[in-house]
Amino acid sequence: MPEPDFKGRLRRNEQARQQLFAANENRHKAILARQTPRRPRPRTGSRGGSQQSDAGKSTLTAVVVLVLVVFLGNATGIIKHDDSKGSSSSSAPKAGNDGTSDGQKLLAEAVKFDNKAYVWGGGHPPTEAIVSKGVDCSGLVSVSVLRAFGINDDHLAEGFRRSKYWKPIDMKDARPGDIVYRLIATHGGDTDHVAFVAKNNGPNDLRTFEAYGSNGIPYDEQVGYKNRKYKSFTGALRFKR
Repeated sequence: MPEPDFKGRLRRNEQARQQLFAANENRHKAILARQTPRRPRPRTGSRGGSQQSDAGKSTLTAVVVLVLVVFLGNATGIIKHDDSKGSSSSSAPKAGNDGTSDGQKLLAEAVKFDNKAYVWGGGHPPTEAIVSKGVDCSGLVSVSVLRAFGINDDHLAEGFRRSKYWKPIDMKDARPGDIVYRLIATHGGDTDHVAFVAKNNGPNDLRTFEAYGSNGIPYDEQVGYKNRKYKSFTGALRFKR
């Protein structure tokens, strides 16, 4: 019988052992790789760059929201535009904070003199006017302006057409609190009388509130309402602040 090849068998055993060791080592590395947590992905840019990016996103969002608000506001009528400049509506009475027009405030002060005496020169100056003592036609207007708005616009009848606080309007547009005036030849072609408009129903039905009288103080002349026609007056004025 041939002798056993012990050396060859040892060599083959050593090779098998090394292969088994290598396989175990590779398997161990694979297991470790699966168990090791992944490192977080690094952020791009510095902290300051990230903050700037966030700020940019916020700004863009705000712009988009603003555009949507304006668009929806115009579409639904929430946002109102002031088109009064250059339009005919600019002659409308100015509204106060409580929704009352300046004219209505003036008339409310004037009617406090209802049924009081007409007194020539009464109400001048308006700072010293006393209701119980009466007023004349221009004094009634001056006192009402002072008490309604704190403006001392003291004039005789002809002065209101030249005052910066009164602007001319068409008689047909006259509303409560506006004033109407009369030009008369015997008064040098200038204004000799003014009256508040209380109601305007047309050329033949103009209701006024005025202090009326002439040449003295007859007992039957007083402050109060009268029914007039447009032709009784020359023009109309509206108070403006």
